[in-house]
Amino acid sequence: MNIPEILLLVTVYDRRRSDFGMRRPSVIGTYYVHGSQLLTELRDKIKCANSYCVSGDFADDPERPIEGFAEDFCKSGLFFIENVFYNDMRAPDAVDYSTYYMKWLTKKGEDASNYQSKRMEETTFADLSVRLAQPYSFTHLGNCQHMVIFNDVRMINSNDVRDAARYPFAVVTKLQQNLQCRICEAQDALWLVINCKLFPDDKFYTCDECLRTSLYDTNGKQLCPFELRLQSSALIPANE
Repeated sequence: MNIPEILLLVTVYDRRRSDFGMRRPSVIGTYYVHGSQLLTELRDKIKCANSYCVSGDFADDPERPIEGFAEDFCKSGLFFIENVFYNDMRAPDAVDYSTYYMKWLTKKGEDASNYQSKRMEETTFADLSVRLAQPYSFTHLGNCQHMVIFNDVRMINSNDVRDAARYPFAVVTKLQQNLQCRICEAQDALWLVINCKLFPDDKFYTCDECLRTSLYDTNGKQLCPFELRLQSSALIPANE
């Protein structure tokens, strides 16, 4: 007897629950996943603007090649579901985030024996015990936390996408929108200028063209000291 595949609907929000306050949470992704899929398969789909952060000051050379994004250097991740920490330990240099949470819980007076730690890459969604509409959490990039909610659990039916290779199947993906250049107010801001005396604010967003015409001479030299950072949301691929 063939048992139909279980299908779960999962929504990932832009921030952890405690950060929302009175603000309505923003969705960065809603996905259908098969019960037989590993947690890492969804983990690899979850992106946020911080995933595309680039380190370094580009003021001396705005044309310097990008060596990689934050997600390329920080591959650890963690789901926290029903008192169980699920760590992504696939990378050789992966960090067990649960050890830090365990220390924090112990300092708060919590009984550490009430919590478990398991490997994300060895756990399927069918292995989980979840409550619908209950806020859980996903952590990546060190301390970037997102709220995760399971919206539905059901058997797959004829109306669902049949190609298993397309799962986790994205129903919604909506990452942070680009910021507008504050000079021309027409182009998306690619750069964040910090502590520049020529701009009215300590942090100022500008497009590439306005940056070069406002802060560099015809030889490409800075007109005054400032710090220059790439604006991460402008680097998000068009299909994300």
